[in-house]
Formats: sequence, C-alpha cells, structure tokens
Amino acid sequence: MKHHRRIYLIILFLAQMFHASWSHAEIIEKEFTNDFLRLKIASLKNEISINTKEDDKILVTFANKDLLPQVVSAFSLDGNTQQYISGVTIDNDQLVLLLKDDSIELFPFYKEDQKKYILDFWINKDKQKVQTVVEAKEVNPQKAPPIPKKIAPPPKVVIKEPVQVDEEPEPVIVEKKNPYLDFRYGASFVWQYNPLVPKLNQPIQIQNKTPEFFFPIEDRVYKEDEQESHLQLIINFYRKEKFGYMAKAIKVFESKYPNHKYQELMTYIKANALIKQNIQKPRNQLMNSGLTLLEELAEKTDEYDFKRALYQYLLYVHLHQGNIIKSLENAQKLYVVANTNYDEELIYFSSKVILDSLAKLKQLNKIRKFLEEPIVKKFLKDQSGIAYQIYILSLDQKYDEVIALYEEKKKSLEEPIEPSILFNVAESYYQVAEYTMASKLFDRFLVDFSELSYASYARNRLALSYDILDESPEKIDTLYRKAVDFGGGAKARYEAKLRYFGYKYLRNKERISLDPSMIALLNYTEEERKQLDVNLKKLLWLCRLRSFIVEKNFTKAIAYYKSIPLNELTYFDREVFEKDFYESVFGRIKENYDKGKYAEVVKLWEHYKEINLKYQKKDASVSYYVGIAYLGLGFTKEFIELLEVFKTRKKSYVKEYPLWVERDTLEITYENIMMKKLAIEKNWEELENFYKSNVKDKNNIYLKEKYVRSLFNQKKYSEYINESETILLQGEYKNLSSEDFETFIFHYVLSLKEKSTKFVLKTEAILKDPYIKQFSQLSDRINYILFEEYAKNKVVNYQKIEKLWVEYKSKFSGSDYYSRVKYIYATSLTEVQQIEKGKTVLREIASDEKTPSYLKKLSQAELKALEEKEKI
Repeated sequence: MKHHRRIYLIILFLAQMFHASWSHAEIIEKEFTNDFLRLKIASLKNEISINTKEDDKILVTFANKDLLPQVVSAFSLDGNTQQYISGVTIDNDQLVLLLKDDSIELFPFYKEDQKKYILDFWINKDKQKVQTVVEAKEVNPQKAPPIPKKIAPPPKVVIKEPVQVDEEPEPVIVEKKNPYLDFRYGASFVWQYNPLVPKLNQPIQIQNKTPEFFFPIEDRVYKEDEQESHLQLIINFYRKEKFGYMAKAIKVFESKYPNHKYQELMTYIKANALIKQNIQKPRNQLMNSGLTLLEELAEKTDEYDFKRALYQYLLYVHLHQGNIIKSLENAQKLYVVANTNYDEELIYFSSKVILDSLAKLKQLNKIRKFLEEPIVKKFLKDQSGIAYQIYILSLDQKYDEVIALYEEKKKSLEEPIEPSILFNVAESYYQVAEYTMASKLFDRFLVDFSELSYASYARNRLALSYDILDESPEKIDTLYRKAVDFGGGAKARYEAKLRYFGYKYLRNKERISLDPSMIALLNYTEEERKQLDVNLKKLLWLCRLRSFIVEKNFTKAIAYYKSIPLNELTYFDREVFEKDFYESVFGRIKENYDKGKYAEVVKLWEHYKEINLKYQKKDASVSYYVGIAYLGLGFTKEFIELLEVFKTRKKSYVKEYPLWVERDTLEITYENIMMKKLAIEKNWEELENFYKSNVKDKNNIYLKEKYVRSLFNQKKYSEYINESETILLQGEYKNLSSEDFETFIFHYVLSLKEKSTKFVLKTEAILKDPYIKQFSQLSDRINYILFEEYAKNKVVNYQKIEKLWVEYKSKFSGSDYYSRVKYIYATSLTEVQQIEKGKTVLREIASDEKTPSYLKKLSQAELKALEEKEKI
C-alpha cells in the first residue's frame, strides 16, 4: 500500500472535469480518510495561489482579501486534522497552515467542475519511519546517529594497522524491497473512461427478414368476389417472387378499381417486395424505398396491430444499421403507440431503446426526465432503470452517488448483473481511490463479459488498481501483459502498451536495456495511430521523454521536451512535463559539475534560467552546483547571490517529486558551501577553525574531506593520516566527486611518505583497492612516487622493482610519468649489478623522441659514468 496515497493524488490531478456551480458551496470543507486529509476551498481559479511546502508551512494567498477571515473562522483543528496541521494563522494577508512535522506532504490542485481549490495532505511513511527509528536508537538527543544509505557499502581500502575509531551503532531499517519506483515515475497520466452504456438486447436478427415477420400477409377469401380474387393473384405473384407480374397486376387492379379500399395492403405488399429484393441482392436504393413506404403507412394507419408491427420493424432495422437518430424517432413513436394501448412488452422495449439512444447522444437531461415518467418507473423496475441511473450519474462524475445507489440496490440485483452496472460502479470506486473494491468489480466484469469491447478498459483498470495497491510485482506484470495481449480495441490496447512500458522500463530500479521488446511497446500500428487522442498522445510523449531521462541522456531529453506541443495540454499536465524538463537540465548541470566543467555549468544555468529560478527555492541543489561553479570561475558576486538561497532556509533540500537525478543531502549544505569557498580561496586555517566550531556532523564525508585537506595544506601530516584512515574505514569515500577523491587519496599517500614508517606497505595496499584502480591517473602518480621510494632504499629489492615495472609498463605506457619511471627503473638495475640491462634501458630512454630533453641528458650522463667506471 506504500504508493496508494501518492498515486491517488496523481489520478485526481489528471481527471477530466465538467463545469458545475459553486455559488452555494461552503467556503471550506474537510474530508478525512485513513490515508489523507482533503481541504476544499470554494474559489475561482485565479483568486487563490498556493505556495507549496517550505519550512513546514503552506502559504495560501487570496486575491479577495474578504475571504481570508471567513476561511480562518470556518477552519477547526479537530483530532483528525491535527494529524496533519498543527496551527492556522494569518500573516501578511496570507493564510498560513503549519504542518505537524516534516513527514507531511501536500498536493494542491484545482477542480473546475466544483470551482474549488483542493489541498490533499498525506503522510510520507518512509520519512516517518526513518524519524521513528532514529528516535528509538538515539542515545544523545543532541546528536542522532547517522541513517545508513540503502545501497551496499563500497569495498573498503585495505590498510594494515589502521587507526581505530569508536563508532556508534547505526540503526537498522527493515524495509520491503520493491524493484520498481512508484507509479508517478512511469506512464502516470490517468483519465476518466466514458461510462459503459447499458446493454440493449436485440433478440431478433432483422437483416434477413421482411416486415411480414411482424405482420404476415394473409390469403384472401376470394370465392365469388372479383376484387378479392385479383388481390389473391397479386399475393401469389409476391410469394412466388415474380415481382414484375406482381407490379403489373397491381397496376391493372388500381386501374380497374380506382376507388378501392385496399391501398394500405397494396403499399405494404410493395414495401415487402422491395425489401425482399434487397435481401436477395443488396441495393440501398431498394431498401430505402421500402422503408419510406413503411414509414408513410405507419403514420396513416389506424389499426394498432399493423402500426405496432411497422414501427417494430423500422426500429429493428435502424438499430441494426446503427442509426441512432432514426432509432430514437421510431422508438418514441412505438412508445406512444404502446403506451396508448397499454402494451407492456413494447413499452418496456421501446423505453430501453429510447434510453439507449439518448445515452449514446449524451442527452442527460432528457434521460433524467424520461426516467421520471410514471409508466417508465413502473415497467423499468428491473436492472435497466438502475443501470441508466448509474450511467447518467457516471457521466456527471457523481461517483459517490453511483456507489451509494449501488450499495443500496446491490442485494436486489439478480445474476447476471447488467454489465454496465458492474463497469460503471467499478470505475466510480476507482475514481474515488477505492482500488480494492474497484479491482473486485473489474475482475467480476471480466469473468462474465470478457467478450465486450469494454473488457479491454477493464483489464487496464485492473492492472492499474493492483499497481497502485502495490501488489506483488509478478502479479502486476502479469496483469499488464494480459492488458496488452488481450486488448481488443486499438485505443485500450495502445494505452496498455504504454502503461506496461512505464512499469517495466521507466520504473525499474535496476536499469534494463531498451531492447526491441521494450521499443515495440512505444510503436503503434496504423489502427492504433488512428485512435491517438490527446490522452494517448500525452502518455506517449511522457514515456518517450522519460526514456531519455532513464538512460541519463539529458541532452536528448531536453531536445525532446522542446518538441512537445505543450499548448495542447492543461496547465497541470504541462507542469508534469516541465518538472521532468527541470530534472533534465539539472542532470546536465550535475554532469558538468562532476567533471569540473564550471563554464558549462554556468552556461546551462543562464540558458535555462527561467526554469531553474522557478524550482530553485524548492531544490537548493542547483544553487549549490552553480554557486560553486561561479566561485571556481572567480565570480564571487554571483556566488554570494546564490548563497542567499541557503541562508533563508532551515533545510538545504526539500524532497519533492520527481527526483530523476540523485541528490546527496550530505553534500548540499550551507556548511559545505562555506568550506568549499574557503578551500578555493586557500584559506586553510580558517577552514579548519570553521569545521571545528560550526560543523555538528563530523561524519559528513564532504565536510570532513575539506577539513583533512586543510590539514594537509598546513603540513599537519600526522593528523591528516589519522583522519583520512577514519574516512577510509567508514567506506564513504565513494560518494566524493572524482576530483575530490583523487586529491584526497593523493594527499594521503604524500602524507604517508612524509610521516609514516609504513609508507610502502600502505601505499601498496592503496594500489590494490578495486575502486582506486578505476582512477588511472591517480594510480599512475602513486606508482611513480612508489618507484622513487624503492630507488631511495640503500638495498634495492630487484624482484619487487622488476615486477612493479612490468605492471607499470603494461598499464601506463602513454603516461607523462613513463620516462621518469623508466629512468628510475634503469638506475635501480645498475644498483643491483644488472649493468648491461640497465645500460640498454638508458639507451632506449636517450633515443626515444618522446623522452623530455632533461631526461635524455641524465640518461646520457649516467651511461658515460658507467663507461668511465668500467675503465677503472
């Protein structure tokens, strides 16, 4: 259930809303569940602005100042509310909501249909859990033990005889491991499905039938009656399908008996003949002519059975053709005829067709009015009446009323329950975040009505419900796959593909490759392309944008964001893309910062200044990186301006969705900025004093690294060694930037060389560390220093220096130190009486074009000295 609350906010945030009156609404309303607190403030959209959480406060600004005291007076801090809000005040014409603590999160949005601002408060259980564990383990209230990271610790450097330090036991956090990020990081846009129109059963397949099916043409009593005999001849020709002879016989009859009383019968026979010919060889003209004759007859005849039969046939034909307007017209006529003659069967059927047609035309007011008619109430006592009531409530988005009606009537509903009731009630439960109930009803719908087109939408909702409920990944994966594989309609199927891509790829914590099977989920067929409405488009755009972010290809992400037609979307939808865009810009800034490319950092800051400034107060990370970049480039004024962001905050960083780029809250602090500034200014003594006087968290790797750097630059080598070995034992050094890490290790080696009798032993251990081996330049410099130390020894260890040279030559042949190390190796050979081998290496150095001139001269001088020595 971990993500239940968060996803609920996103779903509400994206729901499509109809306009509704707000003039009679209360100023402020409260709703409370076990999961969240909701405040509703009645207002026009432009009359209120919400400033999200800063220093545990929510600031609500009213354009209409008269509303402010009314809101405060209407606000009561009952027991439920106090779980989230500890106080309400007015400050500078703003409503100030004081949050209970740092675990309270807020999501504000505007509901157009209600003309209300919605403020949803929920508890971040992860943060609350961490706080509880820390308090339970806390020994000294002034100094809480550090919270361990959720990643495995890096391999430690092996240092013999390390300095022992007393460590406080770290709290253990037992947490359910979920291999996927929460719903918001995937294909997170959710919209309301159109309600399912109640099912209209058509027991008669009309396409191969004539009007005779409802009103047969009977034989005449024609003995001793000339007119009746002629009529029977016409009927015989009709039955034998001799339509040419039939037409001539009718023409003769009408000529012979101009004032006959059988006009309706003649017209009826003609209409049946035309329709029968159309059945034999379909031609629209014949069918239309026959239907026109039937419509004229239905209007003229006074005989009830005949009129009823004609309207029935016409109605079935138009239903079969899918002509909603004509179906409605004939159903209304049939309803009037049946009502006049109290024909219960036809009243029931025509009523259902009227409701079905009005529903498809979305004529809600007419449906409401029709359902209020006494005769309809009487004959629609079964599920049909309930189904249409639920349908119109669903169209009005009155989900609570749908659920209330269903709960009231469900015991009276006989099996099988009308499919529209199951689907529309399930969707209502889904829209109010009752996902367990929603999933049960969607599942039941799929069991009973999997053949319906809406089954594809039910599969999508079922997978989403289980996803939001944080069920097992295997179950969620299976449901998404079924939604893709069994998606009947192109529109629902493509939505399922995008949601599965969001789950399986975008939200996967263990990054998987974007293989062809994943790419195929984004690709659409021609049938699916035709169904790409604005909802599917924005979901597709979001998936593609985030695929670049997941790949850490922030340059492509920025370019793709610029290609998205955001003007087609609502403000809230645009903001989702905008936040991803900001993360992409931040990712590029951090990449360049980590590489020491400060000019590129500043350039990105200036180029995207508008988006950076918008989120700067919520996320101090960008201020930190850009500020340090300015300082590194010598722009002190700009650095001080950005530093002000930290001075006005109690915390340097606020956790807020989305966080595609990892922040290190230990690094991005006011103390680290000040110490970095002093380090850039090389004010080492002041840096040491600042650390000792102002830094409370002495285990913060970023602060401690700068502190030990100040010790090295003040030549306090022994202190540097002790402090550095503490860092190495704690294993946090991997969190340092590449530049800071290399400086830290190199200073450690130099300090060992200056003060430690075990320099060689500990330096060799350093070079064996797997993590340090990744830094080739660092390893190169350390190897050079180690070679120098070997060469200084009175007794050179030939085997050791020979082995070291072989390894060095294979790894660092292109190094700037290569010639110097080779020279040390050559002179070492001569010290151990490997004279000829040493002279060979010296000649190689002297003849190598890449060798610096001073080394060539030294090599030549050494060769000359060896030759002179041999002459003696």
